[in-house]
Amino acid sequence: MSTKQCPKCGHKRLLNDGLSDTECPKCGIIYAKFSSVKIETTKQCPFCKEEILKEALKCKHCGANLKETDIGPGCAVILLLCGIVFIILLFSGKLDVFWAKAISPFDKKPSIKITDLINDPKKALKMNKKLCSWAKREYLRNPSLWNQVAKESYCKE
Repeated sequence: MSTKQCPKCGHKRLLNDGLSDTECPKCGIIYAKFSSVKIETTKQCPFCKEEILKEALKCKHCGANLKETDIGPGCAVILLLCGIVFIILLFSGKLDVFWAKAISPFDKKPSIKITDLINDPKKALKMNKKLCSWAKREYLRNPSLWNQVAKESYCKE
């Protein structure tokens, strides 16, 4: 004998019991409508491809975070203001000074050991370029402490 199980309540019934084949005798749902509602309320997880509820924030199968990140109006205003400040600094010619001051706590003067110079003379050329870049940034941070001769002494080609 073949049986059919209700997808909602789980009631098992015989197919030839004389009742309607389209609805459950226990809970009264119509099978075709229940399956169409189920399809509309579920979606496929983009990571593991299992079926989950549309409203799910986290997949119950693989644990993936399904919440869409929205920056919101407050973050959008902050990003807009940062963009405006960046453009003003860029067109006023002060962006390089701002950057030099912003990185100053992390901008250490490059140094090289004499033994490294003897072992690898090419390293001296690389260090000279780094030292010249550092001197230019240092001049932007504190122009009163540097004279032109000091700046040029680091940047000899």
